[in-house]
Amino acid sequence: MSDIRTAGMTEDEFVQMMQSAGMPNAGKVAGVSRTVVSSLAQAQVPQQNSSTVVFFTGDGSYSMLSNRALFVEAYNDFFLQGMLESAVPGSILTALAFFNDSNYRLSPSDSDFQEPLHVIHAPTILELAPKLTEAQYDIKGWNSETPLTDAISSNGNMAVAYSEKMLLKGKGVRVIEIYFSDGIENASRRVLAPEDLAPDLLRKRELGGYTQVFIGFGNNKAMFTNYALRAGFPDRNIMVVPNAGNIEESRKQLRRIMDIVSKQTVAASKGISDPNSFFE
Repeated sequence: MSDIRTAGMTEDEFVQMMQSAGMPNAGKVAGVSRTVVSSLAQAQVPQQNSSTVVFFTGDGSYSMLSNRALFVEAYNDFFLQGMLESAVPGSILTALAFFNDSNYRLSPSDSDFQEPLHVIHAPTILELAPKLTEAQYDIKGWNSETPLTDAISSNGNMAVAYSEKMLLKGKGVRVIEIYFSDGIENASRRVLAPEDLAPDLLRKRELGGYTQVFIGFGNNKAMFTNYALRAGFPDRNIMVVPNAGNIEESRKQLRRIMDIVSKQTVAASKGISDPNSFFE
């Protein structure tokens, strides 16, 4: 693990990567935010020629405050640790971000004005990936709204740009995009309807090497499932986890889903998982 290189990506290169991938909705990106460019510039390059990169994007809206500590615990002890105990060393990289609409209060001239992501860390070799802290998952200072559709678009674009950059370096990667939310869209400004996401999600699966996963944390299963299907997620890549409002039950459910996702990610990294049947 001594020779760690970074991707190093400029705004122009980001746009070029998107164009080369032929993404139908790439033109909807209203400028490239500092968040995305700086994250990709710091992203590590896989040490193997074929690796799996997990882009985990979680809900950073105020509604998650009561479950913040439980989420952090489950993410560290069941998602990260589970992969560490099961994966082939060096075969997985992870990236972590949270989304909300706090940037949307900035001036329109600011490059982050329509950026919903708060990136905790760029793609990092699993063995070197930092554990999440409650201080990083700083919901208290964030707005309460949920620009879920914008977040899926932004993170998806970042994943494509990283993958294309790695291809130029001779490093093929499998990409797993995981989206976790306890609420449904109510604040996006760039991509206004979940149906607008579907062409890009389908395009990536047709290219090969992309898996998109949606996890709803709440009690209205039909609402979460309907949104995810409209956005283009395969039916078997959607899971809704109940949130009973009880600390012990919430801890149990968050641990369960993180354990499942960890195991399925390891399976995907070994090529024994169907991109359209993540939870099967």
